Amino acid sequence: MSNAENISASILNISHSILTYVYDAIVFIDSASAEVVHWSLGANKLFEAGARNLKEFSSFENGDETDKRAVFIVNDLLLDTCEQIIHDIISNSNFKTCVVITSVSQSLHQHLTSTATDVPQSTEPGEGNDFFKEVEAKLVAWMNQEGCHAEVVHIPLSFASVCSSLFLAPAFSEFWPFLTSDVPRLSKTITKSEKKDALTIDDLTLDLLPENRQIIIKKLVSTLSSLCEELEVNEEVYCLGATSRIVATELAGLQSAKARRKAAKQKASLLIVDRTLDLTATTGHHHDSFLDKVFALLPSLPGHKADVALDMSNFFSSHSGSNLKILPPGCLAHPKVASSRELLSTMITSRKQTDALIAVNRQLVETISKAKLPMDASVTKIGRVTADSLNAKLKLFRNNQDVLAKHSAIVQLSTACVQTLSHQQFAHQDDLASKEKLLIQKLGEDANDVVWNHMHNLMTEELNKEKPSLTVEEILLLWCFVVSLTGDQLTWTQAHKEDLKNKMVGLLRRDFKTSNIINELVTSDAQEGLEAVADEIISRLQGLSTSRSNLQELSSILDTGSGTRPASYSPLLQQLINLTFDPNKPELVDLEFKSTGLRDLLKTGFRLFMNVSKPRPSDNPLLILFVIGGVTLSEVKLIKEAVNAKSSKTQVIVGSTQIAKAQNILKLLLAQDHLYPTQ
Repeated sequence: MSNAENISASILNISHSILTYVYDAIVFIDSASAEVVHWSLGANKLFEAGARNLKEFSSFENGDETDKRAVFIVNDLLLDTCEQIIHDIISNSNFKTCVVITSVSQSLHQHLTSTATDVPQSTEPGEGNDFFKEVEAKLVAWMNQEGCHAEVVHIPLSFASVCSSLFLAPAFSEFWPFLTSDVPRLSKTITKSEKKDALTIDDLTLDLLPENRQIIIKKLVSTLSSLCEELEVNEEVYCLGATSRIVATELAGLQSAKARRKAAKQKASLLIVDRTLDLTATTGHHHDSFLDKVFALLPSLPGHKADVALDMSNFFSSHSGSNLKILPPGCLAHPKVASSRELLSTMITSRKQTDALIAVNRQLVETISKAKLPMDASVTKIGRVTADSLNAKLKLFRNNQDVLAKHSAIVQLSTACVQTLSHQQFAHQDDLASKEKLLIQKLGEDANDVVWNHMHNLMTEELNKEKPSLTVEEILLLWCFVVSLTGDQLTWTQAHKEDLKNKMVGLLRRDFKTSNIINELVTSDAQEGLEAVADEIISRLQGLSTSRSNLQELSSILDTGSGTRPASYSPLLQQLINLTFDPNKPELVDLEFKSTGLRDLLKTGFRLFMNVSKPRPSDNPLLILFVIGGVTLSEVKLIKEAVNAKSSKTQVIVGSTQIAKAQNILKLLLAQDHLYPTQ
C-alpha cells in the first residue's frame, strides 16, 4: 500500500470507528464533522449502521419523545458554546443515553481548563482530573432521569480525504495566517514586560497571541499529531511562514507525542506553509485543474465548504411538481464508489481541461454501455467533448430511477462538468484570466510603475462606466493577485495610497448594496465608514506585499522574463517542491527545521563542527505538505507533476484547511478579524 493509500485508509478507519456508537441513536453533527463524514463515509453509512435520524448540531434541534439515545459528533472543545448547545438539545429532549464524540483530545481539554482564568501557554497539559468524566456527569444531570448513561470519547474525526493526493481539515477552514499589518494592533495587547522594542511578525510566539488564537493553534497541533499517530510515523517538522513557524514549534515540542514518536514504525516529513506567502494562485482565474473551475462557478453544497451543489431536476419529469422543490442537490463526493474517487482524482490532475473532460466522457460511455441504455451513433461518435455532447448522454438516464440510482456517482460528476461548461459566468472567468495574463506579461523590472498605472486606469474606467464590467470584488481580487505577485517590489507612497483610497471609496459606494463581502465590511454607505474600510483594505494589501520580505530563495514568485520571453508567474509551492527535490541538494535557506527530540538537536549541533547536511523534507519516504489557509486543486496538480519530474522515491501528499476559492480567500484576507475572528 502506498503512503497516499495509507493516509486515505487511515482517515477512513477513523471515520468508521464512529459507526459503532450510532445504532438506534439520533445523531447531532456539527458542520466540520459533517464535511469529514461526507467525504469519508457518506451520510447513508450512518443510517446503514442503525442511526434513527441525522440532525444539525444546533440549539434549535432536539429529539422526539421516542428518541432515547443521542450521539453528538463535534470537531470542537466541549466548552462554552459547544457545551451550551449540547445542554440545550438534551434539555429539550427525552434521552436516557448520550454519547459525545469529540475530535479534540482529553489531554488538550485538561490543559485548556487546568487554569480557569489564565491564557493557555505553550507548556504541556498536566494530568489533573479526568475532564471527560466531568462532562459525563454533566450529561447525566442534564438528562435528569433514572438509569441514565453518558459517555464521552475522543475520536480524531478531523480529516476529509478528497482523493489520494489531497486531504482537508474542515474544522480549520477559517484559520488564516497573520500578516505584518496585524502586528501593530497585536503590540497594543502585549504588556511592557513581554514586549520587545519593536515587535515584528517574526517575533510572534504562541504566548504573545490572543487567547482564541492560541486555542485554535493548540487544536491544530493536536489534530496534526493525531494524524501522525494514526499513520504510525515519527514526523520531522519543517515550516515556511510566521504562522506556520508557531504551529511547527508547538508540534515539535509536544510532550504527549514523545511516546508515539518512539514507537513509530517509520519517519515522515511534515512541511507546514503559510498561504499568505502566495495568494496569486488563489485569487487568479487561470485554473490548471478543471475542478478548480467547477468550485469557482458552482454554488457550495448547503452546509459544506468543500463540495458543490448540482441541480439534478433535469433527470426527473417536470410533472413531478412540488417534489422537485425537495429534490436534494447532487455533489462531487461519493466515498463508497472507488471509480468515482479515481475519476475525481483524474479531474484534478489532468494536464489539460480537455483531458479531464475526455476521462469523464469515457467513463460515462462505459456506464451507459453497462446499463444497456439505448445509444445512437450521434451520441457515441468521437469528437470534442462539450456540455452539449455530455448532456446528450446524460439524457439517457432521465426518468430511469433504477439506473440513475445505481450509477449516480458518474452521473453527478458528469453533471458537474455540464453545469460548469454551460455556466453563464464561464466566459467571464476566462476573460478575467486573460486580463491577469496580460498584466503579468507587462511586468518586468519596472513592475511598481506598471502596477500603479494599470490599476489606476482600470479603477478610473470602471467608475466612469454606466454599466461596469467588473464588480468591486473582482477588482479587489485583482489587487490581491498583483500585490502578492509583485511583493515588496511595490512602493506604497502616500500619493499612491490616497489615490487608491479615493477610488476604493467610490467602488465601495457603487457596489454597497450588491456585494456580500462588502456588506460584511461596511455597515452603511456614509463617507466616514467607507474611508475607514478603504484604509483597512489598503493596510492589509500592504501587509500582504511584505509577506515574503524575509525570504531569500523564495522571495519572488514573478519571473520577470527577458528580451525573448514575457514575464510569468512562478508558483511558490512549485518552487518549493523543485528546491526540495533538487538532486544537487542545495541548502534550503528559507525552510526552518523544528527538532522533535534529542537526536535531532544533536544532528543540528554537529553541523556546526562536522560536514553534516541539514535535514531535508525529501529525506523520508513520505512528505506531507500542509498549507494553512487553503490550497487550489491546480496547485495539487502542479505539486504532483513537479515531484514526478524529479523521479523521487518520496511520496508527497497535500493537506490543507480548505479548497481555496477566490471569494473565500478574499473574505478571509479582507473581511475577517485576524486576531479576534468569530470562529
